[in-house]
Amino acid sequence: MTNKIGKKRKITFWTRLGFGMGGMLNSGALTFTHSYMVLFLSTECGLSAGEAALISSFAIYLNAILCPLMGFVADNFYATKIGRIFGRRRFWILLAIPMMVAEPLIFVATPFGFPYYFVLYLIYNVAYTFCTANLSPLTIEMTDDFKERTYLTGYKHLFGNAAGFLMAALVGFGFGTFGETNPFSYFIIATVNASVMAISLLCVY
Repeated sequence: MTNKIGKKRKITFWTRLGFGMGGMLNSGALTFTHSYMVLFLSTECGLSAGEAALISSFAIYLNAILCPLMGFVADNFYATKIGRIFGRRRFWILLAIPMMVAEPLIFVATPFGFPYYFVLYLIYNVAYTFCTANLSPLTIEMTDDFKERTYLTGYKHLFGNAAGFLMAALVGFGFGTFGETNPFSYFIIATVNASVMAISLLCVY
């Protein structure tokens, strides 16, 4: 059986750079949300600690189901008309970009309660799954050259390390400037982080 992985192109510096920016999701996308969402929901949004923890834990368990399912769907996406137009990986990465808006919306104090934050966090985690499940096999599908695969993986790790540093600096700046007890601080940090993630995914696409 022929494995359709699309037309291979020459791997240039810009290709490595664009792919490497996908590493920004590894250390940046979920770091702030996982670390501060339960605290924000329980102190600023009127949810109990149990409700906030349920939102966080349910989404993680859902990811355990979605990741292999997403891999199966993407692997066979060439069988659809959309997959033949966009490619079986790029479509899902592109779809995840607008879904990143869910992150800053999570850090807005609203009267909508548990359902609002539950749905938004699920959307955010689904977007993350779209990305991670499709970025991982790309190094194999983009080239047969093991040297080039090493370059691609190296660039991804490089941007992943940079994302961890930038996220820590962003949190320090946000809380230091607007105050750790100010709900607006969370929103600003999440907005900047989501914007960086969206730009990174656009470069990967």
